[in-house]
Amino acid sequence: TNTSNTYDGTSWTAAPTVPFSHALGGGTGTATAAIGGGGDGNAPGAVAEFNGSTWTATPTLGFNGFTIRFVGTQSAAVGAGAFYSDNAYEWNSSTWTASGASMPVHKYSASSVGTATAGAWIAGSTVGPAAKTGIVQLYNGTSWSVGTSVPTTGAPGACCSNSSPVDDLWVAGLDGASKTYTYTWDSSSWTTTGSLTLGRDNIAAGGTDRFNGFVAGGHDGASYVSATEEFLGNVGVIKTITTS
Repeated sequence: TNTSNTYDGTSWTAAPTVPFSHALGGGTGTATAAIGGGGDGNAPGAVAEFNGSTWTATPTLGFNGFTIRFVGTQSAAVGAGAFYSDNAYEWNSSTWTASGASMPVHKYSASSVGTATAGAWIAGSTVGPAAKTGIVQLYNGTSWSVGTSVPTTGAPGACCSNSSPVDDLWVAGLDGASKTYTYTWDSSSWTTTGSLTLGRDNIAAGGTDRFNGFVAGGHDGASYVSATEEFLGNVGVIKTITTS
């Protein structure tokens, strides 16, 4: 598809079409400064930027970025986790460059979160042979390292709070058939928290930290869905306020 939509916290609004059609690509940024592309049916890996009102084509990735996931901003981004490549692809606001840094474990359909110099690709499925994994892989702008795995197997196309820092995030849509589980990461440990009302994978998502975000769309194992759910991870937390 080449359709796009914007969300204002209350409702969805149709936005201008993307200048190419694709499926299972990636994206990152904000509602007024986003970048996205790659994906199936998009052989050169076409990419475009969105300024809140229009899409503008940029240079291509140079390969089919099927299942690639991006982190960062419109001016500084990294894409990785593509099915056909284990490399990290860096965007400097004008060109894409293959970094030459291969993921420790080549996987696809991961969740991605963070910035171009502190990004994380969480869970997903390994390439050759295919197997669900909870592994977390971190990219610092130069090289890869392995973090603390999510305490579960992965699921293709799970989602997370993609604008969060790598030490303060949530991830949802994991755990096999149910695909309802949500986990938060606080820089030291994973915590199981509220479940999605509707289990699904290949979900669109956004968020700013481990307490806030939303998911939309996806596949529930039988059909495509359009439901949106908001995540409020700190509901029920008691805080003491003192005055002076």
